Amino acid sequence: MDIKTIRHISRTNSLLRPQDIASIRKVGEQCQQDLTTWMDKIEATKIFLSTLESRVQETKKDIVLCAALSSTCHVRHLPSELLSLVFSFACTGDKLDLFFKRRNRPPTALTLVRVCKYWRDIALGTRSVWSHPIIFDKERRLRSILLMEEEEEMYGRQVQETVKLYGSNLSHVHLHYDRTFSLRRIVDEVFDNQRHLVSFHFFGEGNFMFQGKAGVRKFDMPLLEELLISSSHWYDAKVLVRIPFKVPNLSRLFLLNPDTSGFFIDRFLLPWQQIMSSDASMTHCKWGEFDG
Repeated sequence: MDIKTIRHISRTNSLLRPQDIASIRKVGEQCQQDLTTWMDKIEATKIFLSTLESRVQETKKDIVLCAALSSTCHVRHLPSELLSLVFSFACTGDKLDLFFKRRNRPPTALTLVRVCKYWRDIALGTRSVWSHPIIFDKERRLRSILLMEEEEEMYGRQVQETVKLYGSNLSHVHLHYDRTFSLRRIVDEVFDNQRHLVSFHFFGEGNFMFQGKAGVRKFDMPLLEELLISSSHWYDAKVLVRIPFKVPNLSRLFLLNPDTSGFFIDRFLLPWQQIMSSDASMTHCKWGEFDG
């Protein structure tokens, strides 16, 4: 008995003999086996289709890559030394104001590294391309407003991504923070990379700069040549201890507002004998006045 006969019996509602029932059971078992076989084939076909779709996407990317490389201007093939020189000239006068200054032109360096891997490698290897100041500062009109938690997280990610991109090229940093700006993690991120700094300007409250996650911060800046501190409103007596600075190359020092709220010059253990240029006479300093 085959499946067609069984379908006919079902339509006509015919009487079944015992041997017919046994035959129908055998056909049912065979159908179950066929179902398993077809389901296995469907699964195999799905896997095959998924593989084909992946190949299609890879091929599309390859087409785009080939089109891009075939149309790349010949400057890509210039010697790395020449491109490095061109990049240095192009990045002269750059400045990265990290927060809120959306209308500002982004640094040329950030554009160069997005062109292609060849340009990115050369740009990242040219220190002069990254010698511009990085200003971590919130917008003036928001100075009295505390950030929401999600805003803190967003700006924290911005800082981490910037520090990661610059790497050892993170050499000139300006920090502008007061107690209303609750991103202490940004200050911590900068100090975690302080060994690369050549110049460091800090405007804000003493606790943010000198009080870190594990007590008074350690200042170990072997490359630092210029240090500017404009600080006031010292709320924690712990930061009034003597603070040693490991700055063997420091030659320019500027201490602003030295007469307010416990800000004493003699608290800083600095290599005074090697400093060639210094100023501690100013009693008031506007935000952003020393941004270059």
